[in-house]
Amino acid sequence: MNRLLAALGPPLSVARAPDGRQIPLPGPPPLTGRLMFGLFGALVAGVMSLLNTRLTSFGVADLRGGVGLDLDLGGWVTTAFSVGSIAVVPATPWLTGIFSPRRMLVANVVLATASAAALALVPPYPIIALLRFLQGVGTGALLPLLLLSVLRFTPLPQRIWGIAMYACITTISPSVSESVAGWFTEYLSWKVIFWQNILVAPIAIVPIMVGLPIEPLRLAVFRDTDYPAMIFCILGVAALTAALSEGQSLNWFDSGVINGLFVIAGVSLAAFVVNELTCARPLIDVRLFKQGNFALGLMVLLTFNFALLGAYYVLPQFAAVVKGWRELQIGEILIWLALPQLVLTPLSALLLRYIDARLLLACGLFTFSVGAYMATYITSDWIIGDFLPSQLVQACAFPFIMPPLVLITTSLVTPANAASGGALFNIVRSLAGTLGTALAVAVITVRERVHSAMILLNVQPGDIPASAVGSVSARASAQTYVMAYADTFGMLGLITIASLVLVLLLRETPVARPLPRARGERHAAAAPATS
Repeated sequence: MNRLLAALGPPLSVARAPDGRQIPLPGPPPLTGRLMFGLFGALVAGVMSLLNTRLTSFGVADLRGGVGLDLDLGGWVTTAFSVGSIAVVPATPWLTGIFSPRRMLVANVVLATASAAALALVPPYPIIALLRFLQGVGTGALLPLLLLSVLRFTPLPQRIWGIAMYACITTISPSVSESVAGWFTEYLSWKVIFWQNILVAPIAIVPIMVGLPIEPLRLAVFRDTDYPAMIFCILGVAALTAALSEGQSLNWFDSGVINGLFVIAGVSLAAFVVNELTCARPLIDVRLFKQGNFALGLMVLLTFNFALLGAYYVLPQFAAVVKGWRELQIGEILIWLALPQLVLTPLSALLLRYIDARLLLACGLFTFSVGAYMATYITSDWIIGDFLPSQLVQACAFPFIMPPLVLITTSLVTPANAASGGALFNIVRSLAGTLGTALAVAVITVRERVHSAMILLNVQPGDIPASAVGSVSARASAQTYVMAYADTFGMLGLITIASLVLVLLLRETPVARPLPRARGERHAAAAPATS
């Protein structure tokens, strides 16, 4: 073990002045083997976060059955997780500034693992809701911390590889989780969905403890914290997430609860922005939006992640509602989304060193929209093989969307504001996913009713024998859902095409398209941008 640690290099620590004060690093530390080992642990923690987000949603159905919860109460169990996972993101930069990325990553991995394992014991409903909230808090901070670690600890010339891995796991995990959940429930037990973290957590914790820089506690930050901003931001994003998650079940604006949540979200987020723009030491530096590529990049992220999470919702819903398939069968379709990404992501990272990132991003978005258009030809007779062409086209698009998008958006984010950049990026990513799923549900519901009404307009009394009414009604209902799902795929494709307009407004950066020069000159030119 000692030889292995010696081969990785000496431990990294923040320099200190003779009087004990911390001396900030002028830029990222050297990319040693030990640091790469630590970043690997952060990557595993990010995978764990995304798998928990998707995996445990499948286990919640069995958990509800074990406690005897109805759909309304069961829905709030899922919402508790969503609220916890996004509410922690605004506080992540502040907590990281106090405790360091190393301690924060380990603490959140432990929290996510412990709360998930306790859920498998099927406690009473109030405890389930609390544990789901804590599980959301634990997992919600891991992705911002991964992006923060990549931006803070990797030199600019090597940053694209870390960004590519971050981008890859955000698009690959939803497809893998369906297969994993199906395998667990089919061959083992739904409780394994909550227990699997116990095996994954050490694979993340050990590299993080060994490889990431050791930094002192900065407890003095507690005195200088802008607590009103933190309260406004957490309350705003939590209320907005709860409203989007429960809107469909409570009939949207016909519900006083939903209206109240939207009002709280609007007022809180407006107060947060005003406070941050007038505060000397902002909690999250919203002035990053003055960078054109950062603001436009987040807008592209909002539209694409909106379509991405909507697509990941629509296909499983079609397979479950129309085809009656189980998770394992659905996973056999979605797993094909993962395989091309494993091959094409390194190629995308390599091409980004020679090709304008905006060109790759535009090609990826167009390809994704083509895959969504192909899915509009869906019928109730489709089997697994019929889904593959559209799924493979979309899978080939992912590696050319997220890596260049993250790179362009964060190209001017320095180590000093990496925490704010990572927090804003992940707040938008999480809200886009919730919004995409909510809109997909609403569109499916509305379009199903429209198609149902159109069918009824063309059926006259006496056209159907009394003995066949039940059979014809069932087939008609299935077809209305098929047409509604096809319409939803078309909507997601149009949203992706619309985001291409935003790509035209992005500006070229030295990171997005490196000039051809000697390796040493490239490094010298990139050095000032990381300070």
